[in-house]
Amino acid sequence: MRAVVIIIWLILGQLYYIFHQRSTRTCCVSTPEISLQELKKSHPLLFRIGDDTLILGEKHQQWRDSVLALVQDKDQYLRIVGYYSPDEATPTDATDMGMVRARRLMALLVPPLDSGQVELHSAQLSEVPDSPYFSTYEMVLQRRPPPLETTKRIYFEYGKNQPIRDTQLLHYLDRVAEYLLATGKKVYLTGHTDNISSRKFNYALGLRRARKIADYLKSRGVPDSLIVVQSAGEDQPIAPNTTEEGRQKNRRVELEIKD
Repeated sequence: MRAVVIIIWLILGQLYYIFHQRSTRTCCVSTPEISLQELKKSHPLLFRIGDDTLILGEKHQQWRDSVLALVQDKDQYLRIVGYYSPDEATPTDATDMGMVRARRLMALLVPPLDSGQVELHSAQLSEVPDSPYFSTYEMVLQRRPPPLETTKRIYFEYGKNQPIRDTQLLHYLDRVAEYLLATGKKVYLTGHTDNISSRKFNYALGLRRARKIADYLKSRGVPDSLIVVQSAGEDQPIAPNTTEEGRQKNRRVELEIKD
């Protein structure tokens, strides 16, 4: 899934020093003061440490319009990341202050965007700010992947447990692994063969084929508890075994995702 990072008025890691004094050997020297009004002239959005209020700068409307112009269709959505300092108190209605800030950003865009076109996240600032104000946030425009096929036939070479070369197969199995880990659903892998060789051999071959797919899913983090491996051998053909074309269709693993 490709992501296009939108850097809109984003100044990462830049913190503003307000009314901060620096000591010297002879006397105390104050750094130049930057008022909130001055900050609002150059930043469309500002946050205050310890406060869930979103401060709108003078150019916030232009910022909003530019973001909305980038979301062209319903298959696109915005991934919004709000940041928080580790020493901030945890709100009662959110996991952390970063999530609260992400909600404040979403409120500027919904409507006209649908709530389903926004995905909220939070992250911790890499450094604790010295200043009350900061303008760090992140927005990523992403496109939703097509719906995942919950049933699929994976075809194999004759007499082997190696799938026929398919450039999209590993990508599909990666998506299956992500889906299983996210939902906790189970995948059923049933190996099949043609009717060449003995019934005993074909049962074992079907099992090896199913285990081949299972091993890949395990390598992507899927636990054994979510994988069911079985073999039907030569007993469930989907095409006549009287032709090579039919036999090829029968050399397969049936993948099915169930609750």
